[in-house]
Amino acid sequence: MKLKFKILVMMVLAIMMPGQNEAESQEKMPDLDYAYSLMRENKLDSANFIFSDYLKLNPSATKIAMQLAYNYKQTGNIEKSLEYFRYVKLRSKDSEEKNRAEKEIYFMLNTGEYKNNFLDLYSYDAYDSYQHNTIINVITRYNYNFATNFYAGPYFDTYLDTKSQPGEIYNDRYVEAGAFVKYNFFYFLSLEVRGGYVRKIDDKDSKFNFKPILTFSDKFGDYDNLTGPSKLKSGQNLYMDVYSALLYDHKFENFFFQLKGRQISAYPLAKSLNFEIYIVEQMLLDSKGFDYNNFLEVGGGAGLQIRTIYAPYIFIEGTQKSYLQQEKSSSFQIKAGLLFNFYKFL
Repeated sequence: MKLKFKILVMMVLAIMMPGQNEAESQEKMPDLDYAYSLMRENKLDSANFIFSDYLKLNPSATKIAMQLAYNYKQTGNIEKSLEYFRYVKLRSKDSEEKNRAEKEIYFMLNTGEYKNNFLDLYSYDAYDSYQHNTIINVITRYNYNFATNFYAGPYFDTYLDTKSQPGEIYNDRYVEAGAFVKYNFFYFLSLEVRGGYVRKIDDKDSKFNFKPILTFSDKFGDYDNLTGPSKLKSGQNLYMDVYSALLYDHKFENFFFQLKGRQISAYPLAKSLNFEIYIVEQMLLDSKGFDYNNFLEVGGGAGLQIRTIYAPYIFIEGTQKSYLQQEKSSSFQIKAGLLFNFYKFL
């Protein structure tokens, strides 16, 4: 009888143990909801402790590793932040997640937390068939990295065309120089404040200008960042880029909002040359309602990119522009020119 009783007890325990072990395992599994609640209370150290435990038990949870990377970045622990961004880059099976981690690593090593000073130059030079007008926009800055994610230095900015004149303005023309301060929230989001002396060409007026600019700029998909070996596969590579800016420009006493997107199909023609075809959409608004500053534009184009940051992007595109002011009729134009984005670490 005693033997039968012992066997019965052992069978009952054998049945109960898996459930008990499972319950204990669930109890030991870190509570992610609690970790996120700690983040909302700005208790990042406590939240990171829970996230780290969860990642140890779930090594494939790259979203948690990404959260740890951003948390450590926020607290100023750059080495730990880089460690987890690299973790995501190596282990993630999500191409978008891998791209974001790579961008953060590049940003932190080159233009972010590790102090680096650099010179940048943006130039847009194009002919507009509808206006029979050549447009030139040049912006250059010397970026002194004086604190984490903070930059300051001198800048030069000009917008010119060959057709505008007083009483017949196609574009607001000016020449401006001064100093700026910029803070990078992330590699894709920044706030810049410029203060300088400006000459308004068509108004024949000179004044002090103040311009705060909130900028968003990012790319998504399979694109070539022009550094190191090309990441493009043979054949078609799809990606999109988005640019948006909200600013106040004191020289015009006017608020502006710009949103531009492109959906691109890229083809590597050689190791040092890419060909692209794209669809483009753009919206520009201002608070004063000038017809030439308020429009929607949609079209398509093609471009050639030599694989170096020292070479311009050569493009031609056709777009339909619809003005939001009813008295100005819509127009179709072909634009052809050069787009130049250059930076040099010093």
